[in-house]
Amino acid sequence: MRCSITNTRVAKIPLSAKFLQHLSCPPGSRKTVYRDAACRGLLLEVRSTGGRTWYLTYTNKRGKRHQHRLGNARDLSLAQARSLADSARTTIALGGDPAEDQALLRSTPTFSQFITEQYLPYIQTYKRSWKCDLSTLRVHLLPVLGNKELDIIKRTDIFALQQKWIHDGKAPGTINKYVILLRYIFNLGLKWEVPGLTINPTKNLALMQVDNKRQRFLTSDEAQSLINAVRHSENIVLEPIVSMLLITGARKREVLDARWEYIDW
Repeated sequence: MRCSITNTRVAKIPLSAKFLQHLSCPPGSRKTVYRDAACRGLLLEVRSTGGRTWYLTYTNKRGKRHQHRLGNARDLSLAQARSLADSARTTIALGGDPAEDQALLRSTPTFSQFITEQYLPYIQTYKRSWKCDLSTLRVHLLPVLGNKELDIIKRTDIFALQQKWIHDGKAPGTINKYVILLRYIFNLGLKWEVPGLTINPTKNLALMQVDNKRQRFLTSDEAQSLINAVRHSENIVLEPIVSMLLITGARKREVLDARWEYIDW
């Protein structure tokens, strides 16, 4: 968090837990800032409303001066604030920037925001079946993931969704369709460099096994219709191939790769 400390009084003093008990904002002042002499960059802002907030002032790698909010003094003791300040300074020394990190977190959209503001407007420009995506999103994905920021949606969340859909009796093919849609959505987010998103949570998540095999035999009428159709094909070898398949019941590749010596006349 970046904020200004202009028009405030800044006193550098060795803060102590006992001293903090008696701090108040002087009459006529909106706020007063106390600088801790024992911890470099640590500030305590005391407001006329009674509120108190810990901050760390620092210069980032670009040479810009920032003030980073550590937390409410009601939640953080002096010792805890100093510990956080020390940790933040270590991060800064290694090239990090707490203010930029917080700004990135605030700019990361929720799943619902990304769908509404970016994904749906995009697929409406080229995908005829975009309303199918919208229906799947509204019924099965947004109620569970909508309020989560994209960067906190993990593979375990998607796996848990898979298990829920299995428990609800969804077909494996339908469940795979939902996961594939999620995979596409997150891939677009990565492609568009959405703030905070660094990995697709569906990556390496196995799809369910789907058994779509179905065996059915042609009736006599269907077989005759097929023969009549291939007789009029421009491909002159199609009729003998199909006839061979019908007579022998062989696989397509077996017929296509067959040689004369394979035939027992």
